[in-house]
Order: sequence, then structure tokens, then C-alpha cells
Amino acid sequence: HAVVSFPNFGHWQMRWRLLTRGRMPDTETWNRPWYETPNIHPCTILDFLALCEMEGYAVERWLAVDERGLKAPWRRSVRLANLFRERMTVLTDIAHLAAYFFHEPDSWDAKGVATTRKTPDVAGVLAELADTLEALPAFTHDSLEQAVRELAGRRGFGAGKVIHPVRLALSGRSEGPGRFEMMEVMGAARCVRRLRAFVERRPWEEASA
Repeated sequence: HAVVSFPNFGHWQMRWRLLTRGRMPDTETWNRPWYETPNIHPCTILDFLALCEMEGYAVERWLAVDERGLKAPWRRSVRLANLFRERMTVLTDIAHLAAYFFHEPDSWDAKGVATTRKTPDVAGVLAELADTLEALPAFTHDSLEQAVRELAGRRGFGAGKVIHPVRLALSGRSEGPGRFEMMEVMGAARCVRRLRAFVERRPWEEASA
């Protein structure tokens, strides 16, 4: 038996900083230059579990914790832990960041609504996507990305015109973890339901009134 502990390099803020800055992230947890870090092989929670499976090790129990050793509420979903766990300051930060996974959004941030208004026929686009997602034989990251990009291609604009309204419809926010990973974790039924509810509510029209 062994106890293994490591920082999660898959946290969404780490991914975001790599994407936007192109350099190794500097956070409260990853607070040393890349050439001085004691973590020789950075990995994500999913990476570590895959390694254990490949090498024949059985993970009897896993949990995500903050720097004080307090357990995070992701015991039932390793994917949520992989997206949101990076030793946050207080446990309530986690609940805030991922609240929309457990509660339907009843409001949408103003920045996201303004961006959504730039998508031509956004109601038609999201309604079509909901029908497409409902019919997907496999609800995976790759199939979701393909569906979104093909829809954008049929409509004659960039994928961002679909991606931004989708994130807003599903989470009520304009920022967060990777949208296709988020959708995969949420599942088909929840994504389809939220897209159709968003179309019915039409908050982008309220913003322009």
C-alpha cells in the first residue's frame, strides 16, 4: 500500500494560463519557476489514474484536497476534480466555480450575453445544436467538437460564434473549463435541456431591449 499526493496540472486555471500566456503557469500552488519545481513530471488526476491502470496498480481510494488538507466535494466525479481541483484557498471556492454543474443557471453574465448577440440567428443555431447533440451516438469530447465545428461550417462562420453562446447557455458564465470537456461531464440530457431552455428564455433579446 502507498499514499501518493501531487498537484493537479489539469485544473482549468492552469489550462487557461497556458492557452492565453503560452508559458508555464505561476499560481499559489505552482509558485516556483519551471526550472526549480520539485514536481519533475507534472500530470493531471486523469493522467495518474491512467498510469496506475497501465502499470497494474489498484487505486483503492482517491480524494481531492486543498492546501489545508480539507476534502473537496468531487468524490463522485474524477472529471470534475480534474477540471476544478488546484488547491484553492477555501473549499467554498470550488462550490462556487462548479455550482452550475448541479443547478440550472437562472441568470447569465452580461459579457457573455453581449457576445452571444453577435451570433447570427443564435436561437436557430442553438436549437439546431440541441437536436444534433440529442442524436449523437457517442457524447465525447471529440464528437462534441466535431458537431460544433460542422454546425459553424454549415452556417458560414467561425466555431467561436457557436462555442461562446453554448458555454453561456450551459453555465451562465463566459469563462470556465474547456467547453467540450464541460459538456462531456454534464452529459447529453442536461446539455440539450439547458440549450433549449436558453433559447426559450432568449436573454440576448432582453439585453438589447
